[in-house]
Amino acid sequence: MAKQQQKLPLEMIEEVLKHLPVKSLLRFTTLSKPIYSLIQTRRFIKRQLSFSTNHSLILSDILTHQIIHSWDYNASLNTNKHTLNHPFHHHPQHLCFQAPLVGSCHGLLCIFSWGEGDIVLINPITRKHHVLARVERAPGAVFHGFAYDSVNDDYMIVKITQRTGAELGVEFRIRNREVLVYSLNRNDWRKIDDHGFPYLFNCDQIMGVFVSGKLHWHVNSPEQLQRAKTSNMVAGFDLDMKNGRLVPLPDSVVSNLSRLHLSTLGDCLAIITVTLDVNEPANVWVMKEYGVKKSWEKLFSFVSGGGIRFCTNDTISCLRYSENKEEVLMHIFDNHTFWYDLKKKQIRVVEHLPIKFAATVVVHSLVSVGAIEEEKKKNQKAKVVKKRDDYLSKNFRLVGVGHIQERFLWLSFDRVMNLSINPTKAIEPEMAVRPLGAGRSDSVL
Repeated sequence: MAKQQQKLPLEMIEEVLKHLPVKSLLRFTTLSKPIYSLIQTRRFIKRQLSFSTNHSLILSDILTHQIIHSWDYNASLNTNKHTLNHPFHHHPQHLCFQAPLVGSCHGLLCIFSWGEGDIVLINPITRKHHVLARVERAPGAVFHGFAYDSVNDDYMIVKITQRTGAELGVEFRIRNREVLVYSLNRNDWRKIDDHGFPYLFNCDQIMGVFVSGKLHWHVNSPEQLQRAKTSNMVAGFDLDMKNGRLVPLPDSVVSNLSRLHLSTLGDCLAIITVTLDVNEPANVWVMKEYGVKKSWEKLFSFVSGGGIRFCTNDTISCLRYSENKEEVLMHIFDNHTFWYDLKKKQIRVVEHLPIKFAATVVVHSLVSVGAIEEEKKKNQKAKVVKKRDDYLSKNFRLVGVGHIQERFLWLSFDRVMNLSINPTKAIEPEMAVRPLGAGRSDSVL
């Protein structure tokens, strides 16, 4: 007698699956219902995310507005680039050469359509997406931020519209600022009162940087703008956007007449400073312990040359560490992406990229926003079932027919819902009355 094949416990299968690439996991969902159900659970999705080591370099071509991503950011990108189709793929951008990338978080990419004002969340690996409800577009400069709320296991999008102007010819004040916060769990926008925050958002940085549970922007004080000066000030906001606090910066950064760029590196807040002198290097600082001024560390510096060029007005950002932590992937907006070797202090330019582009990095994950649409369908179906049950509990009647074979007949629900039945009238044959058991059993009530 052949030995009966023993099945592995689902717990052991989970331990194996959590280390596999996302594309493999998507294929394995067809193996069996238990494995499919396992891979779809929030618990497994979070575990897979914590073990994921694969990343994609996401590029937004500013000239064509196409979003291109590569499976292997270490490669030259000339053989394995893919165009990512999304709902805004063919939207006109009104010749506004701005990147539609708001940011990425846990494998989700947030894209903003400058021309239409729409926002979409998409997982570039699973290709599932969700278009946010449109909000009325207010006049003024628009700032966005994308973040994850670990307390409520929710993804948040912040939209800030700020309008400023000179009053009495000398004083620069906030005329109007509108703050909207979107919750993926609630699937709605809510307006937030932020009148207690006395600073202006700097238009040099329109996308917020998410780190340590807060969104960060480069800000200025009205007093400094009144004197036609900008300041190196960074504010961190809780995700409800009700509390904004300044983040302490290194003294040399505060005192220098340099331009500041906010970024994130690893799990740390990072800043890149560029002086007005083109011969001076750009400096990359990392805050090792969030909120502690003494924890700022100058990680490295680099100058124009060796295949890259930048000036004071160029936006520079850190993308990520290499797997061995010996290199940092850097990006100069619409110009260059390059690796900086921390030990050799050398630059290695990533080639075969679009002429002008924006860039970000996305981790491969199963995190999906498709559940929002599925939940909508589920709720709609539940409403139909409830409507049917409510109707039958009040108006259901069994109708007997006295022929040779007495049988109970049932009204088909899909016809009953469209009939106005008068109980004093006899039911006519053309009312689609059918014997019990006729047709499919799941369509008979």
